[in-house]
Amino acid sequence: MQTLGDIIDQLITVDMKLFANQENIQNESYLQMGEGELRALITKSKQLNNQRSTLIDEFNRKLKAVIDGSEPIEFLKHKT
Repeated sequence: MQTLGDIIDQLITVDMKLFANQENIQNESYLQMGEGELRALITKSKQLNNQRSTLIDEFNRKLKAVIDGSEPIEFLKHKT
Protein backbone atom coordinates (compact mmCIF):
# COMPACT_ATOMS: atom_id res chain seq x y z
CA MET A 1 0.00 0.00 0.00
CA GLN A 2 1.33 3.41 -0.94
CA THR A 3 1.65 6.19 1.58
CA LEU A 4 0.78 9.81 0.83
CA GLY A 5 4.52 10.48 0.71
CA ASP A 6 5.00 7.76 -1.92
CA ILE A 7 2.33 9.33 -4.10
CA ILE A 8 3.79 12.82 -3.66
CA ASP A 9 7.24 11.48 -4.59
CA GLN A 10 5.87 9.90 -7.76
CA LEU A 11 3.92 13.05 -8.61
CA ILE A 12 7.03 15.23 -8.27
CA THR A 13 9.01 12.87 -10.50
CA VAL A 14 6.30 12.87 -13.17
CA ASP A 15 5.99 16.67 -12.97
CA MET A 16 9.74 17.07 -13.50
CA LYS A 17 9.68 14.72 -16.50
CA LEU A 18 6.65 16.51 -17.92
CA PHE A 19 8.30 19.91 -17.50
CA ALA A 20 11.49 18.73 -19.23
CA ASN A 21 9.50 17.17 -22.07
CA GLN A 22 7.38 20.30 -22.55
CA GLU A 23 10.52 22.42 -22.54
CA ASN A 24 11.90 20.31 -25.41
CA ILE A 25 8.70 20.86 -27.38
CA GLN A 26 8.45 24.59 -26.71
CA ASN A 27 12.04 25.66 -27.33
CA GLU A 28 13.22 26.29 -30.84
CA SER A 29 15.09 22.99 -31.11
CA TYR A 30 11.84 21.36 -32.25
CA LEU A 31 12.39 23.15 -35.58
CA GLN A 32 15.36 20.87 -36.23
CA MET A 33 13.47 17.72 -35.21
CA GLY A 34 11.94 15.33 -37.62
CA GLU A 35 8.21 14.73 -37.57
CA GLY A 36 8.63 11.36 -35.88
CA GLU A 37 10.73 12.78 -33.06
CA LEU A 38 8.27 15.61 -32.46
CA ARG A 39 5.34 13.16 -32.45
CA ALA A 40 7.21 11.04 -29.89
CA LEU A 41 7.67 14.07 -27.61
CA ILE A 42 3.99 14.98 -27.89
CA THR A 43 2.94 11.39 -27.20
CA LYS A 44 5.25 11.28 -24.17
CA SER A 45 3.70 14.52 -22.87
CA LYS A 46 0.23 13.03 -23.18
CA GLN A 47 1.31 9.87 -21.33
CA LEU A 48 2.98 11.85 -18.55
CA ASN A 49 -0.03 14.14 -18.20
CA ASN A 50 -2.34 11.10 -17.91
CA GLN A 51 -0.02 9.59 -15.31
CA ARG A 52 0.00 12.91 -13.42
CA SER A 53 -3.81 13.04 -13.42
CA THR A 54 -4.00 9.46 -12.13
CA LEU A 55 -1.57 10.25 -9.31
CA ILE A 56 -3.51 13.38 -8.33
CA ASP A 57 -6.74 11.36 -8.22
CA GLU A 58 -5.02 8.66 -6.15
CA PHE A 59 -3.62 11.26 -3.76
CA ASN A 60 -7.03 12.88 -3.32
CA ARG A 61 -8.69 9.51 -2.68
CA LYS A 62 -6.03 8.49 -0.17
CA LEU A 63 -6.13 11.84 1.65
CA LYS A 64 -9.93 11.72 1.89
CA ALA A 65 -9.76 8.17 3.27
CA VAL A 66 -7.20 9.21 5.89
CA ILE A 67 -9.28 12.24 6.90
CA ASP A 68 -12.46 10.14 7.07
CA GLY A 69 -10.64 7.56 9.19
CA SER A 70 -11.27 4.66 6.82
CA GLU A 71 -7.51 4.29 6.21
CA PRO A 72 -4.82 4.72 8.85
CA ILE A 73 -2.01 7.22 8.51
CA GLU A 74 1.08 5.22 7.63
CA PHE A 75 4.49 6.18 8.87
CA LEU A 76 7.55 4.48 7.51
CA LYS A 77 10.55 4.01 9.71
CA HIS A 78 13.77 5.00 8.00
CA LYS A 79 16.93 3.04 8.51
CA THR A 80 19.74 5.02 10.06
